[in-house]
Amino acid sequence: MFRTLKRRAFIAPMAMVVAVVLSIIGVGLLSLGFNRRMISIRANRRIAARSAADYGLTKALYEMNQKLRAETWNDTSLPTESDASVPGTTNALYSYSVSGDMWTGYTARATGTCGFATRTIDCDLKLKGIFEHAILTRTTLDLINDSLIDWFNYDDDDERLKVGTTSVLSNAIILKSGVTINGDLLVGQGAIPADVVDDQGATISGLVYPVASDNDLTMPEVPASLAAAPSLGTISSDDITLTESGKYENIRLKNGEVLTVNGDVEIYVEGDITLDNSARIDVDPNNPDAELTIYLGGSLDGLNGSGFNNLNAPDSGYPAGNPHKLTVYGLASCNSIIIKNSAVFCGTIYAPNATVDMHNSAEIYGSVVADSYIQRNSATFWYDATLRDVGLEDDFVRFVPTHWREQ
Repeated sequence: MFRTLKRRAFIAPMAMVVAVVLSIIGVGLLSLGFNRRMISIRANRRIAARSAADYGLTKALYEMNQKLRAETWNDTSLPTESDASVPGTTNALYSYSVSGDMWTGYTARATGTCGFATRTIDCDLKLKGIFEHAILTRTTLDLINDSLIDWFNYDDDDERLKVGTTSVLSNAIILKSGVTINGDLLVGQGAIPADVVDDQGATISGLVYPVASDNDLTMPEVPASLAAAPSLGTISSDDITLTESGKYENIRLKNGEVLTVNGDVEIYVEGDITLDNSARIDVDPNNPDAELTIYLGGSLDGLNGSGFNNLNAPDSGYPAGNPHKLTVYGLASCNSIIIKNSAVFCGTIYAPNATVDMHNSAEIYGSVVADSYIQRNSATFWYDATLRDVGLEDDFVRFVPTHWREQ
């Protein structure tokens, strides 16, 4: 009896100790769980705030480009929005504002909030045109023996010349022996350069890396007024001078014939442009305002020694003419642009559905955007770096983000 009472007297305090210990452990576990939950909540809120700031920056960029397309630009009413809800969320808000002007540049500031978490991103917005690259293709790029890609009119602090494709397919770029690229070579986003590039002995002075995307390659369209104009038939005789815009069925110049443009002229060619041997389309050298824009529905075939010559260039800086003064827009139906042996093209080509084919010893001064591009033996390509300098009035320009700074 005494032993039983003594055992009970011992067990009771021990049970109380165990209960206290378990209580302490339980409180500790609850505290640990609570702290972890609070840490998780705070982390999720920071992520939500960062995502909201990203959304605000994306919205600011979208609104800037919408304002640009409206063609009623002014710097007094730049996009802004405050404390708007992020779609698909219940507690994340974003705000953004854009400041600056065309002279000093534009900066977007976007702020995201979620609870007590706040994230702010500052980003410079750069106006970008369609001729940022010397050559950019959607599919294949073939540079045959001894082809040269180089540039001029660049400053020491300019980004390097860029040549590339938006494709990620195997051997989309073929570089034959003796090819020289004085700049960077780009492949499609996410691609492994060694898979895309078949290098058979080229010299590349810059880097090879995957960044090119065709998301921004908008298909050109004919201005409504030009599309609705009556056709003026076919240009097919010698020594013609164009001073006004118009729509034509075809252009066919025979051997040695010259079509001169004297004025700011836009022409819509529904069919083909054919230049026989040594035929030329020239921008008048005596008119500094002369400029030619061609909207091409068919193909362009420049035979041996033919050329698009942009003669109204300054005394220095332009080896063969000013590429800013001549632009060929290949429409959706344009699938072939051929510049044959020893021909010269001085200008820009933007033809996302066409194959541009430079034959032996042909020369291009300017920039090319195409579906595919072929440059044959000893042909030379000179990129004008000033084509990167664009303004609000240029075609297909858009704002792109650069230089992020996060707070």
